[in-house]
Amino acid sequence: MLMECFYQNRRIIEEFVLGTLAQVPTSYGRLHTVAALRDQESGLYRCNALSSTFSGEAVHQTLDFCHKQLFYRTLESSLEAQAADLRDFVRPKARDIKHTGATWKDLESYRFLVPSDVPRYMGNLFISNVRFLLEVLSRERDRCGLTRLVLGGPSTPTHGMYGLLG
Repeated sequence: MLMECFYQNRRIIEEFVLGTLAQVPTSYGRLHTVAALRDQESGLYRCNALSSTFSGEAVHQTLDFCHKQLFYRTLESSLEAQAADLRDFVRPKARDIKHTGATWKDLESYRFLVPSDVPRYMGNLFISNVRFLLEVLSRERDRCGLTRLVLGGPSTPTHGMYGLLG
């Protein structure tokens, strides 16, 4: 069924990946981009740019598919790669990464990144990983100072949606 959804909606996937996701440099950023298109009350994905050309149902199916693929690829990454990616995702959002990390930990706002119908254990694993990574980044910042964290250490390349186009 997963491949059926891919083939039915390939044109929408290509347009979304090339027009939107290609501009987002991190896996967490791409995951955030897709998750932000999901209405929290109805669970439906909406994108005005795509809905002007494609049906609402096709857009929803496509964005749901993309969200799950991004989610699974993030989980498949090593924790080291996820830490580098999360650091790169958070860096431009705040001058004080520790404050941003603390806000994410306190509010658990990262929970919305989990697709609504993935197996519970996978959602729990993702949430546990993010909590752990936020703690690691916070301690790294305390140990090394804000300068190293903001200016960055080595980053590990992350996986994107681009494999879907090939």
